[in-house]
Amino acid sequence: MNLTEFITKLDGIYKSINESVSLIDIKAKLFGFISEVNDNIYELHNYLNYLSDSGFLEAPASTKYHGSHKYGLLQHSINVTLNLARLVDMATRNTLISEDYRSQYSVIDILLIGLSHDFCKSNLYLQNAVDKSYYYNPELTQMGHAIESLLIVDKLIPGLTDEVRHSIRWHMGYYDLAGYDETPYRNACKKYPLVYLTHTADMLSSNWVIKE
Repeated sequence: MNLTEFITKLDGIYKSINESVSLIDIKAKLFGFISEVNDNIYELHNYLNYLSDSGFLEAPASTKYHGSHKYGLLQHSINVTLNLARLVDMATRNTLISEDYRSQYSVIDILLIGLSHDFCKSNLYLQNAVDKSYYYNPELTQMGHAIESLLIVDKLIPGLTDEVRHSIRWHMGYYDLAGYDETPYRNACKKYPLVYLTHTADMLSSNWVIKE
């Protein structure tokens, strides 16, 4: 599947998701799309089971900011994927950008980065039974937002590329560097172009999207 077809099909799925749509219908469309894009590149049995069983599909993306509603995390993740795909498409077409940053990227890698970057939020929030608002799950312990997501994906999919892994790890960009040396992030951006593009896609989705 080429990048243009990838964006068109995924955008159709994104636009079809709302709180009145059944989870069965969403899973049928999304899982079929993932399988089509993957084309047997990765072993995704455990990954699909995680999507189905972890709470990811129905979870909110935040307590009160972007996507603070049912299916919010899924919508945000798909939107990040779409933004990342469009940024990659723009970069690969721009002849003013160094050839090193215009190599062709696999659509399945773009999909896995976008869908998986916030896996740590699958059970991060609980819903108040009275006012239906969301709050942090007090029982959870985590090692850090992005690292936690990477650890989950690493366990689910053998053989991920280092670029995919770094893109998930550093999708928070400088927001994930409080008290740390910024050198590893800078080096990751230089070595793996998708790292910076993933952070940009996440910022666009978190701050500029009207409906999520």
